[in-house]
Amino acid sequence: MKIKWSPRLKKEKLSRLYKLNALGIVDGDLLQDVAVTLYMRCKDIIAIYDAHYNFKVRCPVCYIKGVENYLDFPRALKKKTRDNYIFECENCGNSFSWKDFRSSHSRRQLNIGGAGDIFRRFIQQFERNLDDNKLMLEVDRLIHEFHYGLKSDGITKSPGRIAAANLIDSDSITETVKFLDDLSDGIVNGEMEKNAQIWREHVNKYN
Repeated sequence: MKIKWSPRLKKEKLSRLYKLNALGIVDGDLLQDVAVTLYMRCKDIIAIYDAHYNFKVRCPVCYIKGVENYLDFPRALKKKTRDNYIFECENCGNSFSWKDFRSSHSRRQLNIGGAGDIFRRFIQQFERNLDDNKLMLEVDRLIHEFHYGLKSDGITKSPGRIAAANLIDSDSITETVKFLDDLSDGIVNGEMEKNAQIWREHVNKYN
């Protein structure tokens, strides 16, 4: 079977959500649609990280059926022989190779980079079943975040690539930056305005 991953969020949906929010209108269904898309995307990013670094590969068939079933990946395998390794899921009977799994997410903006904590936070917050106002703030916080890396002192974190590149459907980071700039016009929520201001400061300084 072809291994599929969740798509990035369409800009049009996010734009509509923010325009309504600026008018003081809460569209709960649209907010849930946006939040679920971001949630699924974050889940996939973490699952791919777990496969590469924790040697736990999520069965794609089980996941489609609503079951998170992880298959062990032998740590002792050398990189040059990993592609031919076959995963066999006893739960659903599905089988696939590491090469198939690896190729399925290549060049799809699913790399975790330095934003793992950010993606995990959104997953945790979404699963708390927040009310609409709090969920909107979590969505806003997520899309205005950055991948963080360590500076030369090995301790201080510095913002780098925007996390929205992993989450919002766009042809380039430049296009995404402009979209987020436009998105902040008309924001009346104090916390969201603060997020946008911090984000602009980071963009101006590091990009």
